Amino acid sequence: MEIEEKVREIRARHDAAWTGPYYVEKTEHANVSGVIVHTDFEIMNPDGGHLAEVSCAHSVTDVEDPEAAVAGAEADATFFAAAWQDISTLLNLVDELQSQLKRALKD
Repeated sequence: MEIEEKVREIRARHDAAWTGPYYVEKTEHANVSGVIVHTDFEIMNPDGGHLAEVSCAHSVTDVEDPEAAVAGAEADATFFAAAWQDISTLLNLVDELQSQLKRALKD
């Protein structure tokens, strides 16, 4: 597949998605003893609409390293939430590089 075609496909998916930037809301859930055992990282659009969620069960009976599990889930949610803006930035960079290449080939 040609790079131009791949960029067109990426741009089409980006343009079809809800407009970002998105942000992450963290919600912690406790067990009956009050210990936080589950955390949701909700990916929200600018209007407060719920897009997706990264959910993490992190009690000691669920995972060996609860802190690492929560940190990983939060990092994933942050990555997903930043993707719309990151793709915008990268598409603009592709446009600029293509423009520079066309100018250089003319000279």
